[in-house]
Amino acid sequence: MKKILALMVAIVMVMGLAGFVLALETHHPAKKDNDGRISKPGKSIAVMYVTDWVSEGDTSDAFETTIGVNDPSADRTIDFPDASGTVALTESLGTAMALTDAKMLMGASTGLAVEKTLTLTGDVTATFLNSGNAVASLETGTDAQLMVYNAGDGWGPDTASGDVTIDNTGAFTIGANKIGTAEFNVTTVNVPIANAATSGTATVTSGSTILGVYAFANVTEEIANIAAISSTTLTVTLAAAATESADLAVIWRVIILEP
Repeated sequence: MKKILALMVAIVMVMGLAGFVLALETHHPAKKDNDGRISKPGKSIAVMYVTDWVSEGDTSDAFETTIGVNDPSADRTIDFPDASGTVALTESLGTAMALTDAKMLMGASTGLAVEKTLTLTGDVTATFLNSGNAVASLETGTDAQLMVYNAGDGWGPDTASGDVTIDNTGAFTIGANKIGTAEFNVTTVNVPIANAATSGTATVTSGSTILGVYAFANVTEEIANIAAISSTTLTVTLAAAATESADLAVIWRVIILEP
């Protein structure tokens, strides 16, 4: 009878110890196996009151890697994606980051800007989807400069000092009284000279043909407005004249020079 009672007590103690171990495993489900892995299929590992993890690495030396966790003010979750790769730290994001066949979405923020030089290598097409988008400036220049291309320097504002070719249809218009002194080397050109109320000098060199009309502001004006005629150069001086009366006819003269 005593043996049976002792056996029953032993069985109860074993069952109690097994229950305690099971409860401990349920509350702290991780275990360390012979390969050094802490694991429990389908369970989470809770590490309480630990601020740092220290890893020695493959070599036993004086250098370790420490992973620290700041004291959270709320529950935080950090998820790793279902992908393989290298974790980039904030200190290493300054190096080149390749986006292979991928898009970088910046959202709808109006404060996006490139604060340093943005270098585009290769053929790149910039497409603005909305009509309100525009390139504000290529480079700061000064008044009356053109955006020209210089070999080796690229596009930039400059004062054109070389040959400029315009080869398209349409008019090239220069505002009235905007040209001071200029030289033209053209085959055919239509240059209207205003009436006598405008003064100035037009010089045509030898070998040119002039077909033009000149409006005299009054009937007493003579060809004396032509300052000099020679076989090589025709110089026409336009003298400012008085305002024409409403009832005064305008006489048109045609000057033809064929040296």
